[in-house]
Amino acid sequence: MVGSGISARQVDDVLDEMEMIVRNHGLSKFYFVDDNLLAMEDWCRDFLKRKLERGLDFSFVVQTRIDAINEELVREGAENGLVCVSTGVEVMNQHALDKMRKKITVEQIYEKIALLKRYGVAPSLNFIIGFEWETEADWQKMYDLIKDNFAGQVKLNILTPLPNTFIYRQAKARGLIGDKYEYILNMGDLYFELIVNMTNEPDERLWYWYNKINSVATRKVVFPASERYLNKLAEHYYQRFPPGKRL
Repeated sequence: MVGSGISARQVDDVLDEMEMIVRNHGLSKFYFVDDNLLAMEDWCRDFLKRKLERGLDFSFVVQTRIDAINEELVREGAENGLVCVSTGVEVMNQHALDKMRKKITVEQIYEKIALLKRYGVAPSLNFIIGFEWETEADWQKMYDLIKDNFAGQVKLNILTPLPNTFIYRQAKARGLIGDKYEYILNMGDLYFELIVNMTNEPDERLWYWYNKINSVATRKVVFPASERYLNKLAEHYYQRFPPGKRL
């Protein structure tokens, strides 16, 4: 999604590429990243239909807005390889959702998560910590809510002002960001590194709560065992971020 509209590839072009990857590399699970895929209902239905007609055997994960999750698509997807939906919840406080202009309610969030689980589709929920109005009391509530309801299903992001956004302009006006070019150069592990603290709490307290919440939020996964894959990680990721930049 760039500019004023959405540009989508043809369904069979996408499936041709996926079939080639399955055949040549033995992979059988795909992740559609940064697409509000379920909002493209006609494309999704055509994708599921053509996948079935071509007899392709793979599972897949999608990202979408939570209000684009509907029962018919979830049911059809679950029958044809959809195993997980990643969606931005951000916070579970109606006042905060309204301030963020999310145009959803806390009740809708619970309903959509229950819908996914009803069809055996795993929810992967994205939360954000570090909004300017947050206090330690808010973080305690977030910890309790995730621990009691969504343990192991949440990816916790640190609020990161990106250039030319409203939050960036706020941080700039408060003197939290200096030279724009230097700011961009110092960005490291985006969304998982504290670059600017927008709250009134000290950095160490924000870090404390980030780690505390993350301890119950994150799903534990087995680290890839492939030596080739580990070497690729070392080449392309860990060299990019020196030890002091890593969580």
